[in-house]
Amino acid sequence: MNTIAEILPDAGSVASAGRFSADRTARYLAAGHRSVEGWLTPLSARVLAFLLAEQSRIGVRGSVGEIGVHHGKLFLLAYLATRTDERAFAVDVFDMQEFNLDHSGKGDRERFLANVQRHAGSTDGLVVITADSLKLTPQRLLDEAGRARFISVDGGHTEDCALNDLRLAEGCLAEGGIILLDDYFNHHWPDVSVGAARHFLSADARTKPFLVTPNKVFFAEPRYHGLYQKAVRERFQPSFNNSARMFGSAVDIYLIEGLRGIGGAISSLIADEARMRLARSPRLKTFVKSIMRR
Repeated sequence: MNTIAEILPDAGSVASAGRFSADRTARYLAAGHRSVEGWLTPLSARVLAFLLAEQSRIGVRGSVGEIGVHHGKLFLLAYLATRTDERAFAVDVFDMQEFNLDHSGKGDRERFLANVQRHAGSTDGLVVITADSLKLTPQRLLDEAGRARFISVDGGHTEDCALNDLRLAEGCLAEGGIILLDDYFNHHWPDVSVGAARHFLSADARTKPFLVTPNKVFFAEPRYHGLYQKAVRERFQPSFNNSARMFGSAVDIYLIEGLRGIGGAISSLIADEARMRLARSPRLKTFVKSIMRR
């Protein structure tokens, strides 16, 4: 395995200060994320927060962003990890729901911004892009935020959207950058895995998978796999399940911890299933909300 100094030009360089205190991230991981509508298991959240911090520690620089932010549940973890010279971009169709062909979620710009203000207390460095990602180009994102060290792909869940968004993410990726793909294993959205396969089995793919956590797959350029895998394994050894191969690349797979983790995962799965079903029935969703307010 190559050392950090051998593969990362900025390794060891002095990073700018963190934009937010570590306490904000800790509070968000502990409880804050529960108040934001969305789909993110506690283990995936903690692994992501750790990798973002690890990037800063070893000298990976760049913006962070997400395609398909919904209300900001995952985006906030990335935003809270930014440094003062890094931007964060949030891409969503928001109220332009005519572009949400598969109805995989309904982003709300006002709720998103309210959640950012509530949990981050600031919008410094934030770039909000209301657009159909199929019409975005890497150059647009580069102009808005610069090269990205982290991009979450959670936009449209059709085959074409997944393929487009992965190519878009790779076109903006910084040295040592990580792409996080949502719903690859979700039985509700098989088109996501088809779109991903079309990209990662092609000669155009720059990145390969190196890590799997509940409902998330992490990708990076192969020369960084060993660094990230080693760091995660040292920190999350109790959750390590096994290693496998995916798209010709070795991946480490992490699952929940103990009986408490199993209970939490089951509760999370039930809640996610309910949210997905309610999202497909606006009238039922309104009815359920009216009952919960009583």
